[in-house]
Amino acid sequence: MIVVALSGRAAAGKDSFAAGLLTAAAELGKVGVTISFAETLKRVTCDIWGVDSEYMRSYEGKALLRPRLVLLGCFVREIDPNAWVDAVVRKIQALRAADLVVIPDLRFMNEASRLFVALPNADVRIVRISASVRARSLRMGETRFNDYVETGLSTDPSESQMDVLDVGFPRSSPMYAEDVRIIRDGVPLVTNDGTLAELAEQAKSHACRLLSADGRPTSSARKALQSAFWNLAHGLGPEARLLL
Repeated sequence: MIVVALSGRAAAGKDSFAAGLLTAAAELGKVGVTISFAETLKRVTCDIWGVDSEYMRSYEGKALLRPRLVLLGCFVREIDPNAWVDAVVRKIQALRAADLVVIPDLRFMNEASRLFVALPNADVRIVRISASVRARSLRMGETRFNDYVETGLSTDPSESQMDVLDVGFPRSSPMYAEDVRIIRDGVPLVTNDGTLAELAEQAKSHACRLLSADGRPTSSARKALQSAFWNLAHGLGPEARLLL
């Protein structure tokens, strides 16, 4: 089984890329499913505030509930930083007939590290999806993008933690430079400033490589990525306290 976790900011194209991977896998005769970290969090949020999933997906619902999702998600992470990823791991372990599992909402370094550790028999891959601010703002629309910025969500760790891979570690110490290099070298970066059709083509190309036996990373490469993600998680402020 191949497990692909996608990382990227809001409106970078993670869900569209995930859909493209599943479509390409189906064309190759493979069975693919999507499982997100947010599934359990959203279900709990709906139960607590008495709303349904359709409302959760609406603009009004997102505007009202997104801050609560973030707060609830962070509160649970303070109790157990691996709670949400372990919920996904249990769902993956219960699968009986999937060739490809796509997780479209990887947000934290420790989530990536945990996937490698908790799924030793799966071929775990991480893919980063990047898009310019202009492209993302156009996709979100002016009102939603302004809300995204003004509410502080754009700088929340759930959105910004992976940015360290692009802008450098936010401390003067160079001790994590090698970890950043390992992840940059070992994790594909998909740039999505174009059309959905162009993104679909990139997804198809990645699916062919991911599902190819030649694309399987070595055990040493897997271990190096797991260690690098762990080290960065351990060095990123609150994560250092949570992961001790």
